Amino acid sequence: VRKNCDIGFAFDGDADRCLAVDEKGNMINGDFLLTICAKALKEAGKLKDDTLVVTVMSNLGLDIAAKREGINLVKTKVGDRYVLEEMLKENYILGGEQSGHIIFLNHNTTGDGLVTALQIAAILKESGKTFSELAGVMKELPQVLVNAKVPNEKKNIYLEDAEIIFNPEKHLDYKPKSDPPTKNQQKAMEKFEAFMDECKMPETNGALNTEEIERDKYGRTIVSGGSE
Repeated sequence: VRKNCDIGFAFDGDADRCLAVDEKGNMINGDFLLTICAKALKEAGKLKDDTLVVTVMSNLGLDIAAKREGINLVKTKVGDRYVLEEMLKENYILGGEQSGHIIFLNHNTTGDGLVTALQIAAILKESGKTFSELAGVMKELPQVLVNAKVPNEKKNIYLEDAEIIFNPEKHLDYKPKSDPPTKNQQKAMEKFEAFMDECKMPETNGALNTEEIERDKYGRTIVSGGSE
């Protein structure tokens, strides 16, 4: 911002992930980058089957933007290996994660932050728009990542006795098939619901109060809950 740059890029230690910053200093995560690239490739007639591969952790705003732009979404479990597997299976050329791990299969079979940065820079130059205008293709909706404390003896229960339910509110819920919630689990849920109520601001129609929320290194919200 101080240098009046049009765009900035940030990479992780081995540079397989890339995040960006627009000319106003706003962080642009992988969901935005994927949406921008998918839209540009579709318009150029280069996005196979008009399909983008993402994970279940993608923001609901990406779903809405993709539907508006006529882009099909294929969702996988969290992890770039699952994204790549799906891409290779159907020869899709673009996929990635919110974390900025993006795969351009025409260029590489793994995430490469430099390739991502070059692709985004090229799209920006060709568009003649500001980066904030390009990023406006998607609106990020409130998203919460909840860390649940699980006893060691039940650490594998998600593999043995669980259902993953995708509901309209874009939650990934762990739902045991047998017993109702324990007393401590119920307390944790009540604590979380109370926290969510406290974070609602009437003037923003229930949006999260970002000043009160802890975020991980990718900008996702973290709420810890568990036994007392």
